[in-house]
Amino acid sequence: MNIIKKTDQDALKSRVFNKRFINYNIYMGERLKILRRKNYNFNEVLTDDSFCSKIIKMLRNFQMDQRGSVLMTKNDICDALCHVANYFHILYLNNINLESLNLRSNINESNVNSYIKKTFDYLCLSNVISQSGGIVIASKTMHFIMPEIFIMIDNRVMKSLHNISDYYPKHNEPFEWYNELINYEGQKLNPYQGTWNWSKYICYAGVLIYYKRIINEWCQINNSNIKGFLKNDRLSAVPYASRIIDKIFW
Repeated sequence: MNIIKKTDQDALKSRVFNKRFINYNIYMGERLKILRRKNYNFNEVLTDDSFCSKIIKMLRNFQMDQRGSVLMTKNDICDALCHVANYFHILYLNNINLESLNLRSNINESNVNSYIKKTFDYLCLSNVISQSGGIVIASKTMHFIMPEIFIMIDNRVMKSLHNISDYYPKHNEPFEWYNELINYEGQKLNPYQGTWNWSKYICYAGVLIYYKRIINEWCQINNSNIKGFLKNDRLSAVPYASRIIDKIFW
């Protein structure tokens, strides 16, 4: 857990990370202003044209409009955000966050897992946010909308997670894992490199719980709480637990 203490310094030594870090800080401050102006109503936030433009700008800033991941038109992306707006709003109304995430929690005659899965599965589709779709574009879009819960996944993070994992679901296990996922307690779960595509949501939800485990273990070891954990990110105007861990794996 000592690596968390020098995360900012290590990240800012990277020119690539540094530019994105600055833009990320600016965006998160703007996001907070829009949320306050819209009274934290995600149905209104995600139908706001200016917010959609900011999401697109951040996706491009994080290399999401290149040959391998060409973005859809602004109208298409705005329509996609409208489609999932109420899912985000329900998660917000129920005070769901990463550090206390429980996929089994009941909300609106369903559970947290159902709402996250519906959101992820839709944004993961091809020709919704990007032409190719996938876990990277879905996770980054979700993080930019609600960093209180959602993490970003890219190839660097996948590789880091793979290198530290001590278990991964086998190719013949997807159906069993769909049933077992909501009982997952944060073991080092990660599919073998190259197999993310066969069960995108299982992988993503598993990593969410793994991140939660890291946060809780840090708090326990340091006799602290989430506020103490967030102080590890001294350079962010609006710190989020998901981003602190993302910088470590990146």
